[in-house]
This record gives sequence, C-alpha cells and structure tokens, in this order.
Amino acid sequence: MPYDILVNLIAAFLALLLASYGKDYISKKIADYVYRGVKINGTWRAIEKEMTAKGYKLAYPSVYNIELFQKADIISGVVKAEFGTDKIEVVSYKVQGTIKDRFVSLSLKLEERNRMAHINFLLEIVGNGETMTGYMTFYGLRAKEINAIEVIWKKTSR
Repeated sequence: MPYDILVNLIAAFLALLLASYGKDYISKKIADYVYRGVKINGTWRAIEKEMTAKGYKLAYPSVYNIELFQKADIISGVVKAEFGTDKIEVVSYKVQGTIKDRFVSLSLKLEERNRMAHINFLLEIVGNGETMTGYMTFYGLRAKEINAIEVIWKKTSR
C-alpha cells in the first residue's frame, strides 16, 4: 500500500512538471507562429549622431554591430560596440527587448562584470523594415549623468 502512494506521488509530480514545461514551450511556439508583426531578425549596424540630447559633442564616435533574434514579440541578441575612431575598444552586450506595433524597446547588459554601463534603446521601424531610428539613453561616466543620443540602425543582413 505505501508503495502505491509513493508511485502515485512520483507520477503526479512528473505529470505536473511535464505539463508546466510543455505549456510554456507550446505557447511560445504558437505565439511565434501566429505573430503577424514586423520581423527584425538579422544583423544590424547602429551609428550615433555627433551631439547628445544635452548638447555634448561625442569625444569618441561609436558603432554598434547587432545580431537580433526574434520570437513573436520577444527580442534577444548580442551587441559588439566599437568605441573610438580606430576601434580603440570593443565591448560586448547581451540584448533583451520587445517589439510592439512598429516600436522596439531594447536593454543592453554588459557581458563583462568589471565594467559599468547602462544602455537602453527606443526605436521606431521606418520604411520597409530595413531601418530603425530613435534614441539611445545611457549613463555617461565622464559627465556622471544620464544622457541620450539619436541613433540610426540599418539592416546589413537577414
């Protein structure tokens, strides 16, 4: 008799585990299948304007090479930022974000633990989906304040 109870408990636990995992997996697959919005998968290149929103001229222009992956309205990816005119420094970030209508919201998180950086993008998809424009907000270490700068993203591959 105790053996039957133990077997039933283990079976119920396994069924609950499979049902919860399966539900999440299946619902994500269905959401991606029925998603009818703009797809922004692929490789992008973002370039900053020269002046920030607070009127500072950038000391080092930055170029961002981005690889985006999209599942329904959830976006993930990686970014390699090149700082300086001669690509003095390359920094890697992980990307997480969402897309709603034609607006993309992305947060970048440093892959290195010994540095501090906070970057967010709010972008609008324009034209045929090969360009995004908007603003990048960031914490400026030299000025010790939050600032923003206009950016243009161009798709480089699908």
